[in-house]
Amino acid sequence: MFENKKRWWLNTGRALAQYNNAAQTRYSEKLTKKYDDDVLLVNPVHKNEISNTVKLKSHYGESGPLKVKFTNSLRPYTLFATFHFAKNKINYLFGDTHDHKVKTPNFKAVEVEIINVD
Repeated sequence: MFENKKRWWLNTGRALAQYNNAAQTRYSEKLTKKYDDDVLLVNPVHKNEISNTVKLKSHYGESGPLKVKFTNSLRPYTLFATFHFAKNKINYLFGDTHDHKVKTPNFKAVEVEIINVD
């Protein structure tokens, strides 16, 4: 996909405290203090490659700026982002493709490029 670059794979999911796109939960003061924005999780082996704020780019679109949190819970070159805040455009990265057999959206994994913001 991105010639001569490392292959990064993005998976998405929810933060336990936020519900879907945070339409209801973002009004909870306690939840907002703990989860006020989406986060990108990255393996710490990449600390020298990735800045504290990045954008992600796929064939389908580009995300807004995301704060990076390093964690050992992911394998190298695997990224995880929450998708509760529309301003970050996480779902734009997946396009309109779907599984041809069951017609479900391709919302769980996509190859991305990392763009360091700061």
